[in-house]
Formats: sequence, C-alpha cells, structure tokens
Amino acid sequence: MDDRLEQEVSPTEAGQRLDAWLGSRTGVPSRSAAARLIEEGEVTVNGVPEDSKRYTGRAGDVIAVELPEPAAAGPVIGEPIPLDIRFEDEYLIVLSKQRGLVCHPAHGHDSGTLANALVCHCGIDHLGTVQGEDRPGIVHRLDRDTSGLMLAAKDDDTQRALQNLIRTRTLDRRYIALVHGGIAMGEG
Repeated sequence: MDDRLEQEVSPTEAGQRLDAWLGSRTGVPSRSAAARLIEEGEVTVNGVPEDSKRYTGRAGDVIAVELPEPAAAGPVIGEPIPLDIRFEDEYLIVLSKQRGLVCHPAHGHDSGTLANALVCHCGIDHLGTVQGEDRPGIVHRLDRDTSGLMLAAKDDDTQRALQNLIRTRTLDRRYIALVHGGIAMGEG
C-alpha cells in the first residue's frame, strides 16, 4: 500500500524548488526521485497537480504526494551486459559507461544495470559492498543519460579509499558537455 505525504511549507523553506523540498522529506529517497514523482503527476500543491520541479514553494503551501511502497532490495543478479573496460586489476575497474545504462537497481530499474553487469563480470563476492548489497562495486554514479569513465571497486577497502579520494577532491574528475543550439539561463 502506498503512503501519503502531506506537509506545509514552513517560512524558512519558502523559495525552495519543489524537487529539492520534496527530496528532503522522509520517504523520498532523492531529489531525482522527487523530480520523477512530479513528472508523473503524483504531486499536488494546495490540491492542484504541479508538474514543474522548478515550482518554488511559498510559506503555507500544502504539498501532497502518494509515495510508492519501496521495493524490497534483493540480491543483484549478474546479467551479461557488455562492459567497455579501460583498465582492470585485482582492486578496481575503470570502465566507460554508455549512455542509457542505469548504475544500480532503483525504483523502475531492477535489472539491466551496471551493477548487474559487474556481478556477471566479477561475481558478487568479488565486489565492494560499502554502498550496500544492491550497489556492488559502485564507487560513484553517472546519470542514466550520461556517458563517461567510472570506477568500480573489487573490495570494501578499495571502495572506501576511492570514495574518500572523491569526497576530499583528491581524485580529479572532469566533465565535458557538447551543446548544440542556444540554452536558456536556468536550463540544461
């Protein structure tokens, strides 16, 4: 059964984008999950459906959403999904994630993920599980529609070390975007 979240925007929360406000509520796992709920028409503001994640809340607004029941996390099953491995040793894998591939199982994506491919390639017992049993080997993620190099860890110590390097910004990561046409301010 779904749970219903209904809360009033406080004066200190006024001005926050709807996806950010909703993503900070208990029961909504992330800002991107909040954006998905908004896009799917599951969110109302003062009883009226709101389909823009950019809506900025005002003090006293009543925001409501039906929260789907979280899926029970089960073991990630290996699937033979091709991996573009650029480097691999006994500790880690550097791979080029293709556009369209989800990094780990999540609502609406319980198979066909990078995690499933890593389990098939390495075996579940040869991947770090610091991020949880449902994210074997995953050190960081890239959005589904983003391609680029990623790291995967083959044990917990390597996974912690790589995550610490990212957290402290010791590991240098760069992003390049190719844009065609004009992009309006606040878009893209």
